[in-house]
Amino acid sequence: MASRLPEPTARPALVCDAAELADVFRGPESPRNMDDYLYTDRPQLNVHVVSFSDNTVISMYWPHSLFDAMGMKVMLNAWSLILQGKEDEIRPPHAFDSDVLSEFGKHATEPHKLGDRLMTVPNLVLYGLRNVVDLTLRGKENRMACIPATFWEKLRATALAELEAEGYEKPWVVVQNAFSMRSQLGEDLISPGSGYLSNCTGYVYFMLQAKDILQNSLGYVAWQFRRAIYEQATREQVEAYAALVRQSSVSAPPFFGDGSSHMVTFSNWTKALHFGVDLSGAAVKPRDTPCVPSYIQCVEMPYNFTEGFQILGKDARGNYWLGGNRVKGLWGKIEVQLAEAGV
Repeated sequence: MASRLPEPTARPALVCDAAELADVFRGPESPRNMDDYLYTDRPQLNVHVVSFSDNTVISMYWPHSLFDAMGMKVMLNAWSLILQGKEDEIRPPHAFDSDVLSEFGKHATEPHKLGDRLMTVPNLVLYGLRNVVDLTLRGKENRMACIPATFWEKLRATALAELEAEGYEKPWVVVQNAFSMRSQLGEDLISPGSGYLSNCTGYVYFMLQAKDILQNSLGYVAWQFRRAIYEQATREQVEAYAALVRQSSVSAPPFFGDGSSHMVTFSNWTKALHFGVDLSGAAVKPRDTPCVPSYIQCVEMPYNFTEGFQILGKDARGNYWLGGNRVKGLWGKIEVQLAEAGV
């Protein structure tokens, strides 16, 4: 089984089906669906460890109601410090007997930047009709990709050069990017010195016509994304976004664009630094160097959201790992493009 663990690649490539790999290392008591939480005595956090002579696989299962990626960081850091005998360095968790976000979204001081692009009910119906087959009937595929440091560093340099050459300020496809709001709420709701475990996730959106993505440079697309973050990740804008969620009859994230939009969702875990979690305290033989993860994946269940991607982060060698779900057959097109890009 250990031979199936992905290794870093010299060129950008798809390395495995993450869902299939998760099944290989799933523990007998690991939850598989909501009923396992509702009708058994399983805790919200389930940990299963499989050890080999040269590798250890740790599988963790939790519902999103427990914590987000940054909340997971708080828990993993505490685990690491305990293994190293440094319990006194663990940040105290935020008070659990009160909801610090109970008033969040009730006191917006400005409208959301994309408030005029909210989908109307007719557009929501059209969007649903256009996507119902992909969302409910067509098969999904999960893949993990390794983007080596040598490749993404050149890509980043190219984007920066294009930005400078085209004169953009330096620092209808809808891209939804999940991010932690802890820093924005650190001044008034969440104490920076505490560990906030629960969910504190917002979204930044940017919209481009498909032809703009295809006809313009990478730098142009990167700048549109960066500008959306600058504009929508302020303290005032995250409050305005939360207000839109509260206005929803089902308290769901709002949809922007129109009924013909194609939505792609990203969740970037890089700042959570999961690849930096030091588990050397659990090593069989004492060691002076950190023992950090070489591979991390994420698998959603029971439903796999189409066009939903996670950027898991950067490993110790500088490689980026990302994965996600697409309608069956579409990952093959990405595989061809990655092969061409890595030449």
